[in-house]
Amino acid sequence: MEPINKSPHIFYLLLILIIPNCHSEPDHNALVYHYCTNNNQPPTSTSMSETLSSLFEALIKQSTNSTFHRQTTAQTGIPISAEYQCRGDMSLMGCKSCVTQLGILSNRLCAGAKTARVQLKGCYVRYETDGEEEKEEYGELVHKECGERKVGGGGGGYEAAALWEVEEGILRSGIGYFEGRNEGVRVVAQCEGALLGLGCDCAECVSRAVEVLRQDCRGSLDGSVYLDGCYVTYYTYHLLGDEKNGSSGKSVAIVLGGAATLGLGFIFILLIFRQTCGKKDDD
Repeated sequence: MEPINKSPHIFYLLLILIIPNCHSEPDHNALVYHYCTNNNQPPTSTSMSETLSSLFEALIKQSTNSTFHRQTTAQTGIPISAEYQCRGDMSLMGCKSCVTQLGILSNRLCAGAKTARVQLKGCYVRYETDGEEEKEEYGELVHKECGERKVGGGGGGYEAAALWEVEEGILRSGIGYFEGRNEGVRVVAQCEGALLGLGCDCAECVSRAVEVLRQDCRGSLDGSVYLDGCYVTYYTYHLLGDEKNGSSGKSVAIVLGGAATLGLGFIFILLIFRQTCGKKDDD
């Protein structure tokens, strides 16, 4: 009777243990900001809550097919318009997860609100009851964050170079989404669905966001500007010793740790393989 070769089984087991440790996804479901109107009062009616619940069920279902969707519903006689959009580099599975989180947070943060917007790192949702929407002009500042400044102050450098690429890149992309890297700086820009088919308007919105970043976040290791219609965000990931870059350093550490584990696993497999083959030869 031939001995059972355990090498393949050990190999598959090691793959299961190693591969998850080598992969690190950005936290698309992290909250960036939210705003709600009339949310200091209890829900206006049970029917509105039911309409919102039904609306989010429809949005979550739609997110398995599209990263952007807009619709109006009036299931209980209360018309509500809503839209969601996911980042241009997200898979449909990731988009669904993000939109699902939007539904949870909207109910928690904006219960009873007639108009609301919740922005996560990977997606946003906005909704308003009929007649409640006060549409701002595209380009109005909605939210801004500037991270820790470089040691010694100063500004410009690689961040400025990366931001210069955005304005041309968003227009050249033709899809309202651009992602670029420049010497350790990653920058992402995206226009909202309403501007996706309007190339020049999209580019103008992004240019406005870039200008705000240049003026207000000069010298910062990371920054984000959300306008009504688009957003631009960047972060520095090559300064692994900086505390502000802890997440980037952690990602690199995970990759290096996974690679080391993979190397040790490969050596272990070779030893088992030789031992097994040696036994076969002895037989």
